[in-house]
Amino acid sequence: MKKIVFVTFISFSSLLFAQNPAFKEYIGKDYSGFSEFESFSKFIDYGGMLLNHSFEKDTSEAFALYAYGDSLIVLFEKAYNPDHGKNARYILLDAIQLNDVNSKYFIQYGTCSFNGEDDVYIVGLVKVNKDKERFTKCKKAWRIDHLKHTFFEINPKMVSCLNEGYNVCE
Repeated sequence: MKKIVFVTFISFSSLLFAQNPAFKEYIGKDYSGFSEFESFSKFIDYGGMLLNHSFEKDTSEAFALYAYGDSLIVLFEKAYNPDHGKNARYILLDAIQLNDVNSKYFIQYGTCSFNGEDDVYIVGLVKVNKDKERFTKCKKAWRIDHLKHTFFEINPKMVSCLNEGYNVCE
C-alpha cells in the first residue's frame, strides 16, 4: 500500500512540476528568436503576445508561436528589454510541441475562456470556423500556472476562444 501511495505521489508531483523534456535544456536560456537554437532553426516565428493578467500592471510574461511543417511550438517566456527599446530578448519558461497538426486546427491564446471565464493564460488547439464568433471545438487545451511557469492540460470541452476575425470586412 505504501508503495502505491509513493508511486502515485511521485507521478502526481512530476505532472505538476515537469517541463516538456524536449525543451528542458532551453528552460532559463536567453534568446532573441527561438529559432536561433540549432534544434529549432527550421521553425518560423508566427508572433506572440505579452500577457496582461491585470489591468493595473503590465507583465513581462508572453506567449509565442513557432511552426515548421505540421509541427507547432507554443512558448511561454519572459520578455525583457536590455537596451531600453531597441531589441527585445526572451527567457524560456516552458513550451509545448504539437506534431502532425491537422490544417483544420490552429493554436489560439490570449483570447480564451474556461467555463465562461476569460483567462489569458489558456492555450487552445481549436478547430477553424470563420463563421462563428467563438471557437468552441477545442481539441486540446492548456493553462499556464504563472507562479510555477509551467503548462498543464485542462479539459478542452470547457474552453472556447474568441475568433478575432469574425465579422471583419475582408
